[in-house]
Amino acid sequence: MPEVNGTGCRETARRTPHLPLWTPSTRWGQTLAANASRTETRCYYPARGRRPRPIQADLGGIPINIDPTLFRWGDFPLQITWHGFFTAVGTLIGIWLAVRWATRAGFTEDDTFSVAMWGVIGAIIGARLFHVVDQWDFYSRDPISIIKVNEGGLAIYGTIVGGPVAGALYCWRRKLSIARYADIAAPPLILGMAIGRIGDIINGEHHGAHASGFPLAVVYTNPNTLGEIGVPVHLAVGYELVMDLVIFGFLVWLARGFVRRRNGRWRFNWHPRYPRDGMLFWTYIGLYSLGRFFIQFYRVDTPFALGLSQAQLLSVLTAMVAVWFLVYQWQRARRAGPSVREFETQQPVSQTTEATTANVPS
Repeated sequence: MPEVNGTGCRETARRTPHLPLWTPSTRWGQTLAANASRTETRCYYPARGRRPRPIQADLGGIPINIDPTLFRWGDFPLQITWHGFFTAVGTLIGIWLAVRWATRAGFTEDDTFSVAMWGVIGAIIGARLFHVVDQWDFYSRDPISIIKVNEGGLAIYGTIVGGPVAGALYCWRRKLSIARYADIAAPPLILGMAIGRIGDIINGEHHGAHASGFPLAVVYTNPNTLGEIGVPVHLAVGYELVMDLVIFGFLVWLARGFVRRRNGRWRFNWHPRYPRDGMLFWTYIGLYSLGRFFIQFYRVDTPFALGLSQAQLLSVLTAMVAVWFLVYQWQRARRAGPSVREFETQQPVSQTTEATTANVPS
């Protein structure tokens, strides 16, 4: 047990299981003594019948003093967290965008909603399974906790794998185009992930590497936070949120081109520029995997194999698959010429000429 001294502070021995890539006194790639145990002093304030006051950090950083719980229902165990709220918002917005774009691409709303529902269920199951595998040391001692999804514990890579697999199974049963639905779902999926990361920033569940002296470091000060209280850390999930938004914008630009204003309203049209179906989805997978591999160095995570975390190993695997698929499809497209979808979206030159001539006043 930690000893409490007379100043109201306690000294704890802490072991940092991962390496930060950047600190003010080191350079990129330099080996840090992050696995060495060290002693830290943290001050606390007794509650005395009241809620404890937030701990004020003296190491610098941007303070985050937000209770992870958004709403509590009296003395009942029912509660709504910021993480759950933003996850639901991101899911609803993603489904809305996917349905809107799929109907413009010629799919029915019923089929699109069904694909989305299957994808959501598969994403939840996959996210939970990946988390359980990653934290098997804990769940092997308490197997009943595996089904306690309400207590948190979801892995984003399980979402990326489980959601598309479940959606693809439904498309296969209904004889729908898996590749085209994957292309349509890619931008809404990455946008929903970005919105969900807002809840991760608030609750502090995903611990970032220590970043004392870093100007963009954050310090969690709320006593109910799931993060490290009073310690400046890298906001790794914030970095990922920015990355997700950049990927979303890039995918929209690739799939639709620039936004055009028609009849006083901003409208989008689904005119993919890719020569083969499925390439937009694998572009999303490849970009996210590459970015997640490097961002993972700024998170505190237990090495899974080869000195890398589970997320980093999955990033390497999915990035390799994405690159192979993109190169393979691109070579096929160059040999075969424009795809059928491009011919469908292009108007013959003769019809265009006739329409232009008809609009010219005599």
